[in-house]
Amino acid sequence: WPGTFTLWDNQQLKILAGHVESGRAEAGRVVKLGDFAAIGTGDGLFVPDRLQLQGRKPVTLIEFLRGYGQFIGAHLS
Repeated sequence: WPGTFTLWDNQQLKILAGHVESGRAEAGRVVKLGDFAAIGTGDGLFVPDRLQLQGRKPVTLIEFLRGYGQFIGAHLS
């Protein structure tokens, strides 16, 4: 901790930092937000600023999207 985690692509994905933005998307759905990605919360959007995929080092959202573009459109569980 601090942070939270979810599952993506059968791997643990830690969300180490982030911020809230206005907008709407299905809860758990990753959507494109400008040059970034955001996660629907059911009451706005959450933009993860730093993430850590299981077995990897922490990275910024931009770095993460460079390696995992298929993250956008995913549904997190």
